[in-house]
Amino acid sequence: APVIDLGEDVQMLCNGQALVIQIDPSQGQIQWQDGSTAATYSIQDAGNYAVTVTNVCGSATDQIQINTMESPEVDLGPDLDLCQGEAITLSAGSFEGSYEWQDQSTESDLTAYTGGTYSLTVTNACGTDADDIFLTFEPLITPPDLGPDIVLCPGESFSLHAHSNGANYLWQDMSTADSLIVTTEGTYIVNAFNACSSFSDTVVVTINDSPTVVNLPAQQSLCQGQTITLDAAVPGVNYTWNDNSHDQQLIIHQPGTYSVTVSNACGTDRDTVIIIDGGPAPEVALGTDI
Repeated sequence: APVIDLGEDVQMLCNGQALVIQIDPSQGQIQWQDGSTAATYSIQDAGNYAVTVTNVCGSATDQIQINTMESPEVDLGPDLDLCQGEAITLSAGSFEGSYEWQDQSTESDLTAYTGGTYSLTVTNACGTDADDIFLTFEPLITPPDLGPDIVLCPGESFSLHAHSNGANYLWQDMSTADSLIVTTEGTYIVNAFNACSSFSDTVVVTINDSPTVVNLPAQQSLCQGQTITLDAAVPGVNYTWNDNSHDQQLIIHQPGTYSVTVSNACGTDRDTVIIIDGGPAPEVALGTDI
């Protein structure tokens, strides 16, 4: 009578592998569960397989159960740039087997909050595979500040600075430096950005074509016992009077010659006023009532 033994009742195959079973054809007529009659049978898929061999002395049957397992193929993806405050969950998929990350954790997933290299090794009965990924967490940039609007004198230049560390820059003229030298009137805009945020700022530049001019009266009279307030009345300049005071106004108590010099980045101007003695205030006396 035939004797058939296909091996252990439950067997494991890795994907891509094959189990080849050879039956001695001299034992009798062979018939597999799918009706085939070959002496050699190749198994690659999971399932139940059986063979019966029959001859004049009887028949024998044996069967096995085949389970399959995937060989680990770890792919954490390409390196990534993230933003500070974000988090990303790294995963290579689900495999039968053991997981080991660079920090010795053994879960199938790992949540990353900081930059660096993260690696994963997966091992099962079909083999071992590993992969790593490098994460960069971009800082959030500060908004650029070009300052207040600017007034330039003819021929003068000024350097605008964005002051936004860690950012890329794009100005209205498509230049990309962190500063821009301006010599003409106009509206200047800078956009500061990185992968995480974007901000812009604007400044208006004007040219002052009018020189600084101060205009005091040529002469004034000062009555005895009174005061006069001289006012240079020129905005946005520095003042220097003949007594070295620097206020916009000067209070006069006695006759004399007084001058003021006004200056700014565009130039200076000087003017003088003569204060004459206006005498005492009039006093009229008609005597007592009659």
